[in-house]
Amino acid sequence: MAESVTWPHAPPHRLGERGVYFVTASSYRKENHFRTRKRLDVLHRGLLSVAAEAGWRMEAWAVFSNHYHFVAATPEAATDAESLSPMLGTLHEKTAT
Repeated sequence: MAESVTWPHAPPHRLGERGVYFVTASSYRKENHFRTRKRLDVLHRGLLSVAAEAGWRMEAWAVFSNHYHFVAATPEAATDAESLSPMLGTLHEKTAT
C-alpha cells in the first residue's frame, strides 16, 4: 500500500491510494468571481477539460459562483491520487485570468 500523503488542512487529505474522491474548493476569498453565466461556463468547461486531460473520471460535479464540488475516480493507470493537486493547480491557474 502506498504511503498516505497528508496536507496541513482539516480534514486530512490522503492521496496515497487510488479511489474515488470528493473535492470541494472555493474561489479566492470566497468571492463570487463566477457570478455571470459566461464566467460560470468557463469554470464548468475548465473543470471537465482539466479532469479529462489528467485522466480523472468525473462521476458528479456542481459549479457555483464562488465554489465547486466534484466526485471523481483516480486515473485508471494510477496507483495513487497524487495527480489531483497538479490537476487542481492547472484548473485554478486557467480560471484565474
